[in-house]
Amino acid sequence: MTGFTFITGEELRVTGFGLVMSCLHGLCVTAMSVMLYAALVRGPVSLVAPVVAAHPVLILFYAVAFGAFSLSAGQVMAAALVIAGVVGTSVFSFWQHAAPENRPEIPDRRKSTTLLLALGACLAYALLIIMGQAAASGMGQISVALIGRAASAAILIAALAVGRVPGRGAGSGGEGRPPAQRGGMGNSGSARPWIPVS
Repeated sequence: MTGFTFITGEELRVTGFGLVMSCLHGLCVTAMSVMLYAALVRGPVSLVAPVVAAHPVLILFYAVAFGAFSLSAGQVMAAALVIAGVVGTSVFSFWQHAAPENRPEIPDRRKSTTLLLALGACLAYALLIIMGQAAASGMGQISVALIGRAASAAILIAALAVGRVPGRGAGSGGEGRPPAQRGGMGNSGSARPWIPVS
């Protein structure tokens, strides 16, 4: 992206408001990515993907709420169909992937956590677009993309550094924890996710 900027000769502009929005944009990128993959670790993609993919509906509601434009009857119907599809897919996923002894009473608690993480990722996805557009109006897309990605990378590096500090003791994410509770390879030889799944 930096090379593209030099080739095109596009000017990099920074404003106070744009800088704040760009950093918030980067924070939302990080939050969306973490919640998305945490949800995929815990539950099926058939539950996670439709919920996260519904983020344009949230952006649409935001634009209507702030008077950017009004919805036609066709747009309202399309949004309703998207919402109905997400709800239907989520309910179907709950039932299909639930253990037989859990049907039809209470869905698995892990599926509920998956759904909440997917909804959080959907909201973060909508917010990163909204904030990115707000910042780009005064700074340009290239400046927002560079600052936003730099902020996102800094947040991830800081989170990884805090999570990997040695000598934190048992139960705190260090070497004192059993293999089943920390990232890496357990006794079974299978890779375990860095994000806890319980």
